Amino acid sequence: MLKRFILAFVAFVGLIVPTTFALALLAAPPARPEPVQLPSCNRTLADATGGVAAMQARIKSLGASAGPEIGTATRLYFLEVVKARGHCTV
Repeated sequence: MLKRFILAFVAFVGLIVPTTFALALLAAPPARPEPVQLPSCNRTLADATGGVAAMQARIKSLGASAGPEIGTATRLYFLEVVKARGHCTV
């Protein structure tokens, strides 16, 4: 009788545990959901892209001239790139 009970218990656990695990995997949300796109993202992203393009033009117009102007322009360009990267990330 005990042998039968142990065999039934092992069979029960052998069927229930994998089934429960499979159902849990099916019911789980995706590991990496898509980022949420806000309605204003396109406009602000376009503004940020315009700012980056303006700073690129400014740096190119300065050319290879040495001095504080190129350093200031480079720092401002970096700031524009960081602001552009920060737009619409959730």
